[in-house]
Amino acid sequence: MGQRIYFTLLVFLFLFPGFVISQVSSVSVNAGYGRNLHYKNDIRLSNLSVSLLEFKEKNKDWMVFYGHPKVGYFFNYSHFTSGGYKTDSYSAYPAVIFKGKSRLTYEAMIGAGLSYFSSIDVPFLSENEYLASRLDWLFVISAKLVYRLDRLNFYTGFNIFHNSNASVKLPNHGLNTISGILGVEYQFRDVKREEKVRSKKELQFKRYPFNLEFEFGVGPKYILYNTTNFIFEKNAAIFSGAVYLARRFKFFKPRIGLRITDYKSHSYEYHNHMNYIIMGGNDFIFGRLSILLNIGYLAHKNNALLPWNTTMSGIEVRLYEQLGMVYNLNNVGIGLRLNARADASEYMELFLKYSIPVNKHRFE
Repeated sequence: MGQRIYFTLLVFLFLFPGFVISQVSSVSVNAGYGRNLHYKNDIRLSNLSVSLLEFKEKNKDWMVFYGHPKVGYFFNYSHFTSGGYKTDSYSAYPAVIFKGKSRLTYEAMIGAGLSYFSSIDVPFLSENEYLASRLDWLFVISAKLVYRLDRLNFYTGFNIFHNSNASVKLPNHGLNTISGILGVEYQFRDVKREEKVRSKKELQFKRYPFNLEFEFGVGPKYILYNTTNFIFEKNAAIFSGAVYLARRFKFFKPRIGLRITDYKSHSYEYHNHMNYIIMGGNDFIFGRLSILLNIGYLAHKNNALLPWNTTMSGIEVRLYEQLGMVYNLNNVGIGLRLNARADASEYMELFLKYSIPVNKHRFE
């Protein structure tokens, strides 16, 4: 048995570099050091990250347009220390990367994925209620200054990491850290200049029809809000529906419409109710994958939510946000998103989207 495992690992170590060279355009390694962004305590962070950038067969038009965005797949190890205590996290996340074209240039990145902590019982996490579960969602923003030298790119910059379980388990305030980084990227090949010019010209004059978009979603858990704190209702279910008018412009798809959420409770303490939200937003489109960002205003009647709470009454209006990712297949899309009010996360939602072109013949 041991010999089989050893042989498998040996084959993997020999084949993996060949796979990377044949399927990936570049590999990047960086290391960083930083700290917690919260004022409550001093958490030190050191991290090591490896990334595989831009699979070769994915050199679609969107990859060679303005800013030349690329797709990266990141694997990150982080070591946290504070007051003699320590814990580690292991993360994996896809990201969209924007790079300039000159020798000394910029790089910006946004990504989302999952992270796993070896322990969350250490005092600097548990006492401040940063995390309530070991497995968490990860949101990453990065900015870099890059110096290009033939196939090698050297860079320095910073990463901002946000860890949170989206309030699936409480208490969960979320952990935010920042680290300065140094790294190097080796490039196997680049998109040819004539390919970039062709794609840019094609997309400059491509027109898309207006669409009616219908969305249907479900979320298993919910947070109710009162004047003192958040109340977690485990026995709730959320059903949502929405209709939007949208139109794509190159890699952007703005929309505006109405979203309705139906809250079903199995607890005698809460009332079933519906929320109405006027929302606008945008899809940032990268091939079949798009990042969704919606912002709107939610209006609800407080005493309908908490009948036993006499401190709240009347209509309350709150800013409402959604951040998610959608995989699109023709007119159908499936996605996962986080629903949040301005002051806290509410719940994760799985949803389906269906688009109907309006006056399609005018754009063909």
